[in-house]
Parts: sequence; structure tokens; C-alpha cells
Amino acid sequence: MNGIVLELQKEAMDKKADIESLLRKSYVIARKLKLPEFQEWIQCEQEGYGKKEVPEYRMIQGQLKALNPVRGWIPVVMDSAVAESAFTKTKLQNSVSELYDLYQNAESSMLVMNLPAERNKHVAKCCGFNTQFRLEFGKNQIYSILSRVKNNILDWALTLEESGIVGRDYSFSEEEKKIAQEKTEITNYITNFWGTATDVQMQQGNVDSLQDK
Repeated sequence: MNGIVLELQKEAMDKKADIESLLRKSYVIARKLKLPEFQEWIQCEQEGYGKKEVPEYRMIQGQLKALNPVRGWIPVVMDSAVAESAFTKTKLQNSVSELYDLYQNAESSMLVMNLPAERNKHVAKCCGFNTQFRLEFGKNQIYSILSRVKNNILDWALTLEESGIVGRDYSFSEEEKKIAQEKTEITNYITNFWGTATDVQMQQGNVDSLQDK
């Protein structure tokens, strides 16, 4: 029987593979190999990031719109690139299951993120008029996040195999565990998930604020 690492590779290459199942299997491997940082990444993907730092691949960009009492939702034009970046980009903190459900159940190609009260107040002050604001973005960006999570898992599993770690059924030898603990590219693997942010970002990601357009 193939080891669990090879099983994970095969499942991660399957377009129809359940992403939550991939995360659970990855967690089993990370825990058996005693890789706490990778375990934490998996748990954040499963449960949401909350107040923890959110990886760059979860950044989305949309169009900021304001509610006009007469014309309805109208685009907001910013007078500077910095302001536009600040109000049109955000990282989604939601769990993978929430993002998947949102993507699967969306009735259109566009999704809406309502701004929380404090952020809405700040945007209104910057724009010079008081109204409700929201961010509209393509649901394809949700797909990109889910796809990136799968790719991360696949790449990690390939890195394990290249390092001589494949497991036997659902167990690992002491030598494999030692390699996992000592090899930098394995213990520090998740550092690849965080990029250097150069833009001002709007940190807002409550799933209750996401909906179909």
C-alpha cells in the first residue's frame, strides 16, 4: 500500500478532490512529523484566520461602490493610487469551507463585501460624502484562493517525497521524522505563503459580509 504522502499527492492532483479532506490528511501528516508551523497553517485554513496574519494569496481586489439614493450603487473614483489600493484590496480571513460554499452557491459571477461600520465611516470621510459603501469582486478570485491552497498542499507533499519522506501506510519511520525536523525547506515551508505587502490593505473578512451581487 502507498504511503500517506503519495496518497496526498494523488488526491491533490484530482480536480474533484474535496479540499477539506486534503487539509485533514495534511494535518495528520504534519502532526505525525511534528511540524507545528504547518499544522497552524492548516488549522487557519480550516477555521479561518481571525486575528492572525493572513497570507498574500488570500488578497482580492474589487471595485468600490457607493449607494446613491437616486441612482443606486455607483462606482467610486479615487484621486490617488494609494487610496484606491487601500479601499479596493482586502485579504479574506474566512475558512476554506466558507469560501467553498460561497463559490459553489453564488448565483452570479460577482460577489459583494459590505464594509463594517468603522471602515465605512473612514471611506465616507475620505470620499467627502456619507453613505453606504461596498466592495464588488469576481467570484473567480475565490476559486483562485481555493486552488492555491490545493497547490500548496501538493507542493508540500512533493517536497516531502523529494526529501525521502513518504510514510508506510499512515506511519513514518524515526529517520523520516528526523529528516522532517532537520530539513529547513520542510520546517520553514509556510514562509513561502506570506509575501511582502507593499500596498495599503483593508483588513476585513467576516463571511457575514460576503454575498451575491
